[in-house]
Amino acid sequence: MEKPEFNTLKSYSIDFGTRNFIELALKEAKEGDESNKFISISKGYTDQQGRKHYKRSLGFAIDDEVIEFFIKSFPDLKKEIAKLPKTDKKEE
Repeated sequence: MEKPEFNTLKSYSIDFGTRNFIELALKEAKEGDESNKFISISKGYTDQQGRKHYKRSLGFAIDDEVIEFFIKSFPDLKKEIAKLPKTDKKEE
């Protein structure tokens, strides 16, 4: 059995903290003649040479119900976060 080959078709990322990043991507896994496209959310860090290293990743099927869940849930989550008491960010 071949090891799958992963390709990033489109990605969006944001840097945060000290050299950390979060990436939202459309990816494809190929194994022989078979391929499967999926959405991934990954977290990682950038080393001193500028190379990205991925620490954690979640993959989701391209499914309208899942996509709608994310689109509808994030604004509601943002409203709940706005209600939380503000805290001072600690020095890194």
